[in-house]
Amino acid sequence: MLKRITALKLPVTTCTIYNPRFDNSHQQAMCETGLSALNDVIVTQSTKVYIQILSIYMIKFVIFF
Repeated sequence: MLKRITALKLPVTTCTIYNPRFDNSHQQAMCETGLSALNDVIVTQSTKVYIQILSIYMIKFVIFF
């Protein structure tokens, strides 16, 4: 899909997914694990076709620290 998008020769940026905030620590841990896997795929596949990546984690890190 990313190759098809880049073939259009338009500016493209992908975005990682930020962790939710669940009260239940078990549910939070499960979601963080799953999202780590998804974010790895987003970063890996975007890098392969030279698409810019917007890291939501880094934005939050910069804003709050």
